[in-house]
Amino acid sequence: MADLTRAELIAKLEALTGPDRGIDDALMALFFVRDERHIGTTEGWEDDPSSFLPVKNRVWVDPVTDKWVSTAAHNFTSSIDAAVALVDRMLPGWQINIHCYGVSSEASLGSRSGGFPLVTGWSPSIAICIALLRALDAKEKEG
Repeated sequence: MADLTRAELIAKLEALTGPDRGIDDALMALFFVRDERHIGTTEGWEDDPSSFLPVKNRVWVDPVTDKWVSTAAHNFTSSIDAAVALVDRMLPGWQINIHCYGVSSEASLGSRSGGFPLVTGWSPSIAICIALLRALDAKEKEG
């Protein structure tokens, strides 16, 4: 599910009725890249220090900084903090508005130059993800 377009991801997010790790992975793939990197530890035989080798793992890498950010996708669909951090990364300085109701949540994003309409999602974190993708689409169309 990792190679979805923004439009496909929006449709899947709108249909969610709970957190989804597959969608988290697809969101990660939209904004980050996978690469094999040293993860800060070594392995080897204790009695032979020369056998210690750096441990590598396939991790998510920020394409802007070229630094690895995580070994697993962030919990965008279950964590408001993760969803807000993604908005802050992709649209720095933008305001996030969230409205929570018994069975759904709404979110909208705005900048000094204007805002975007409310979107509905099953939870605040899902609504924030939908709002982010819609805002990026609209911003791209504006040029």
